[in-house]
Amino acid sequence: MHKRFQKGQNPWLFIIGLIVILSMLFTIFSQKKQETLPVYTNSDKIQREDSKEDQEIKFDTVIYTDEEHHLSMEVPSDWQQITKDGFQTFVHSPSASSIQIQILPYDPVINMKTAEALSTETADSGKTFVNYKRLSNSSYELQYQDYQNSTYDYIEKVFWDQETIVKLVCTFNDANYSKILPYYEKIFETFAWKRSKEIPEGFIMYYEENTKCQVLFPESWAVAVAENVISATDEQSGATEALSLMQATKELSEITATELTPLLRQNKNNFILNQFDNQKEKIVATCTYVLNNVQYHEDVYLFSANGIYYFLTFDYENGMIEESIPETCADSFKIFS
Repeated sequence: MHKRFQKGQNPWLFIIGLIVILSMLFTIFSQKKQETLPVYTNSDKIQREDSKEDQEIKFDTVIYTDEEHHLSMEVPSDWQQITKDGFQTFVHSPSASSIQIQILPYDPVINMKTAEALSTETADSGKTFVNYKRLSNSSYELQYQDYQNSTYDYIEKVFWDQETIVKLVCTFNDANYSKILPYYEKIFETFAWKRSKEIPEGFIMYYEENTKCQVLFPESWAVAVAENVISATDEQSGATEALSLMQATKELSEITATELTPLLRQNKNNFILNQFDNQKEKIVATCTYVLNNVQYHEDVYLFSANGIYYFLTFDYENGMIEESIPETCADSFKIFS
């Protein structure tokens, strides 16, 4: 028997009420069901990323060797080897990518390269500086771009010793960045170079433009530059290394211990010249003196060039620095005409 609405009752009220009740039941049921669903966590995301990374791009390579400069690296086997601008270059024509090996003579200025200096140089060449990173005391990475019909990216890995500079210059279309980068990473990983005269580990090379000298300092020592004087100080021990200049009065080979002593004494108390060795290309002297009731050692290396004497001196308390530091630094000292 069907229920009829009495006159005056609105059937739509009943329908609306029924919809509201059904909606409430659906919401309650959904919430209970949702509580039983697995929760998305960061570990899920990491797992998916790891599985993607496991899909490493693999490709055949050949070993390029430069026996003259004692370097080698692996390059993709389908990259063509050509000579461009006088340098060995490997080219992948389909992607407009290449890597060039530039072998250059050593220039001490390279030791002083900074992000600011390289940014200026890049801008002067008409390109856009992107990033600079110092990798070690004798290497850095430079990134920049060139906007032509399309954007080209450049990555330079630069290595050097005291005789040679090696630049690996990578060029590729920015649109291919993610695809081509694994190839360059492989090349960088396999690059090996046996340096002829490397910059010792734990030291930095400093080049002073006015004096045209390169000086090696322990990397933890603080460097300061004044007129005709370059110095570095070990804040822990108080030891110092200093380069000072004076006008030459005679040939280095003619200087005697008697003539050198007054130049080194210079108001030092209890000064004693303990050793003097004139090796013609340089003079090596060791001294002691007293300062504030403490005995100091002074190792002196005297060089001469262009009518100038170059005094490289090390002052320190006995046992406060490694004995090899003065000789290591002196071996790398060089004057550039």
